[in-house]
Amino acid sequence: MEQFRPGLADLLSSTLGDILEEYEHELWVLDSPLMKDDRTRMQCLTHARVIVEDTAEEIRTTTPVTERASLARDIGATRAAGGVHPSESLLAAGVLFSTVLRTVTPRLTGDTAAEQVAMVSVTLNAVLLRALRTAADSYAGMLLNRVHEAHVEERRRLSRELHDHIGHGISVALRNLELHDIYEETDAARAAARKTTAQQVLTDTIEVVRQVIGDLRVVEPVESLEKAIELFLQQATGPNLASHVEVNGDEVWATTEVIEETFLIIREALRNVIAHASANRVLVRIDVVPGELRALVIDDGQGFDSSAIRHRGTGVMSMRERAAMLCGTLTLTSRIGQGTRLELAVPLARGT
Repeated sequence: MEQFRPGLADLLSSTLGDILEEYEHELWVLDSPLMKDDRTRMQCLTHARVIVEDTAEEIRTTTPVTERASLARDIGATRAAGGVHPSESLLAAGVLFSTVLRTVTPRLTGDTAAEQVAMVSVTLNAVLLRALRTAADSYAGMLLNRVHEAHVEERRRLSRELHDHIGHGISVALRNLELHDIYEETDAARAAARKTTAQQVLTDTIEVVRQVIGDLRVVEPVESLEKAIELFLQQATGPNLASHVEVNGDEVWATTEVIEETFLIIREALRNVIAHASANRVLVRIDVVPGELRALVIDDGQGFDSSAIRHRGTGVMSMRERAAMLCGTLTLTSRIGQGTRLELAVPLARGT
């Protein structure tokens, strides 16, 4: 077996150009998202080159080469930041594996041809698995960091709510009660007005407290997406926003985690509509079928420039990361003056 190692390694090196050309072509045919961005495409092709070179070197030397992990880590982080699903990396690895074998196998002859094909397969598989593991660790680390950042921002938002609304409301109410005590014996009318103001401010503050508490918890637990979303809309919207919520299918096909995370994503989307869209109508539609949950949120508001999505704060980031943690995808499209459309797709385990 040892005698053909150098020649087999040389064959891999000499056909590298053909392998990369065919590999890129196959990814274009598959409409892989790895080909739609120049940076991602160059990373993908560079990594493919490194993998084939490492495979050739391991065949030549009989020992695993020192892993060039920095590129795999960069790829994992880049794909997490770009919202590229890990399944695309697995698909690309499979395409590279089959491309190498299709390119090399016809060039192998003689009694050891089968052994050489087996050696290429085993070695390439080992190199690919190491690279995928490194990239997956980096991908997961990026997602966890993003989720942590979203949680920190959520705590900051709640702190602002407590300070700007609840704390301010209590201070105003307390001051009016103090003035009520001052005027009570000398000016009954002014004292009564201060008491009324204090009561109204406290009533408004209690409503803010209820909203903050509602934001802190998922409805306990989410037994019905439709009811949870409608309850949120009732508590959070005024009479100027008409809403329609429609849930089709059986929610038992989805796990509790999927239902709760879906609610949190939709709640954040609706919160953005209420706060920023100046919309008259919003539609929420959820379809749950065996194998997939799909959600849609559409508003007729002022919209925004889709190219600025990356700069729209942690709300959008949080939704994307929640979707990614469910192995799902989230698409947000908008045009100025033409409203916004959010689409969520989450795969469900068969038989769940």
